[in-house]
Amino acid sequence: MRDGPSCGCSVERDRPALRPRPRLAGTVFGLGGDANGRVLVVNDGGSGNIDAQWFDENAPAMTGTFRLITGFQAGANTWFETAPLINGGVAVRRVDQQNDVDGRPSTLRNGC
Repeated sequence: MRDGPSCGCSVERDRPALRPRPRLAGTVFGLGGDANGRVLVVNDGGSGNIDAQWFDENAPAMTGTFRLITGFQAGANTWFETAPLINGGVAVRRVDQQNDVDGRPSTLRNGC
């Protein structure tokens, strides 16, 4: 994928049309697609909150931003992963990377 000239659009090799790129508030902590081609973007909602927003397959927002988690405290290396559900939607889980006693990265996955 490469960026178009200062238009906030992107061009994909298999799709010659320009498509708008979603504008998101806050740092993106994770994203994932469902079985229907929709994408959930998980981002920093500020003040210990994690927000999310759904986008359709062509990038327009399907929903406004909504609160996913309150009172969140990130670890040293935390992100969110998703898994598609059969009839649409996604399951979201928190992932924390920590080092084992020998200093090797180890990953802990927790449901949200």
